[in-house]
Amino acid sequence: MAAQLLITRHHRQALRNACERGFWMPLALPGAQAQTVSHLTALAPGGTAIAAIAPVTAMEPWCEADGIESFLPFLGERQILTKAIPLGQLGQLEPWLPKNRHQLHLMPLEALWAPSSLSETLGESLSETLAATRAA
Repeated sequence: MAAQLLITRHHRQALRNACERGFWMPLALPGAQAQTVSHLTALAPGGTAIAAIAPVTAMEPWCEADGIESFLPFLGERQILTKAIPLGQLGQLEPWLPKNRHQLHLMPLEALWAPSSLSETLGESLSETLAATRAA
């Protein structure tokens, strides 16, 4: 399976703080998906671009008090992108983007390197995801 970027939502200094301490917070992810995550980023409320990512060096199982299994991502050094990746049309992306720090979304890491905005890069696959979300 291709390397995945895990996108979550948090305040604008969260990724920097997490990289300094070496780990993110536990995230509810199925085990098979957890093993594909190679990088993590956090979008701040009102953010319009992905400016930095962090390599995920390990994913350790974590069991919450309520019995829900999560994974604790350990992070390497934060990588500032030479060119921030614009999110693009927020109206199109809004239903797809995580709304709080417990929500997350996975996307192929290679989608970051396309020369357009994230909404344009995701294109058809984003439309299919949104249609499936509305149907559920």
